Amino acid sequence: MSRLLRVFLGLVLLAACAPPPCQGTSSQAPAVAKVDWLMASSERMPAKELLLVTVDLTDPDELQALGRALQDAHGLILEAEWPLKTIGIHCLVFRVSAAGTMDAALVQLRADKRVRTAEPMREYRTLALNPTPDYTHLQTALRDMAVLSGHRIMTGRGVLIGLVDTGVDTGHPELSSQIKLWKDFTGGTAGEIAERHGTAMAGILVARAEDGQGITGVAPSAKIMALRGCWEDNGLGRCTTFTLARAINFAILKKVDVLNLSLTGPEDSVLRDLLEEAAKRGIVLVAADDGGTFPASMSAVIGVASRSGNGVALPAPSADVLSTATGDSYDFYSGSSVASAHIAGIAALLRELRPGSDGADISAALRRSTAPSAGPASNGSLNTCIAIQVICSHPDSSGRPSCAAAARCGQG
Repeated sequence: MSRLLRVFLGLVLLAACAPPPCQGTSSQAPAVAKVDWLMASSERMPAKELLLVTVDLTDPDELQALGRALQDAHGLILEAEWPLKTIGIHCLVFRVSAAGTMDAALVQLRADKRVRTAEPMREYRTLALNPTPDYTHLQTALRDMAVLSGHRIMTGRGVLIGLVDTGVDTGHPELSSQIKLWKDFTGGTAGEIAERHGTAMAGILVARAEDGQGITGVAPSAKIMALRGCWEDNGLGRCTTFTLARAINFAILKKVDVLNLSLTGPEDSVLRDLLEEAAKRGIVLVAADDGGTFPASMSAVIGVASRSGNGVALPAPSADVLSTATGDSYDFYSGSSVASAHIAGIAALLRELRPGSDGADISAALRRSTAPSAGPASNGSLNTCIAIQVICSHPDSSGRPSCAAAARCGQG
């Protein structure tokens, strides 16, 4: 090989290995090491003993050092921490030591310039499910709201629903193929756990329709992310700001289309910021309303109550509704939680018809379907066929094949 050729090849090789290409292309972000954040079981920590502190999101090492520093400076015990990247904050859960008081700790923390917010840990609850042995009602709610008629046009195909609730029984035959992901945010389980409330909500939302048995969900072709942000305690679903924040943050990052929150509790700034961010990103938010309660009270959230409603919340069936139960069984349930799941399911149907619709679009269509101007077809309650026609009247939906059949919804 000539000397000139050897020099030329050497230059080519040097160019090929010159930085940055040999260190990874410039479009690739540097790998971020997984951080083992401190986590404890929310089920085993009474919320009344805890404080939720937020700080600005920075480097993980700095955040871990800051958590220890705040603990030492204010005589607290750090129990858990987790970043909420969607709104750029880091959450720290502190327990007040035996020598201190909650009020004194809050005063000190709020005066600390390193602290963004400091609040008592708040607790939330899923709304009551009262089973009844009367199985004669079957699924009258789907007929009353014209959901089964709507299934001739759409069934929620391609729509992802985030269900923040207690654990869902992923082994139930009606649900086993409907759950895209199951994840725990309470810090208390090593594996999946099946619980009553979450399993019932999942069945109302997406129970399989094509198996010819059992029940049919409102959006049977949609998929669910079962996000365990609550746990069951003596038959009641309980959650905290921290567990809900982690679950909602995850749902936002995973880009769910609809987020159902069949729960209620006191207003909270962290949860409010997360839900406002979710709404900005086009996620349709639905929550159970217990008389103007949070988070259903937020303008970005579609609040749902019983048929009678409270003048603001949408009405939906909430009594003696048949759904899935743990252990491959079924039961009847009542409560505003049930109403919320029905509306979240219908929101998924409308999202299939118009994928670009956001919470405001869906809310407007649902409210028009219950208004007096909807005529006798609404019968004083939400009518899925009318909501479909409202969504299909939008210019960016009129050309969709499913909308061509919208006028026939409810006929025969």
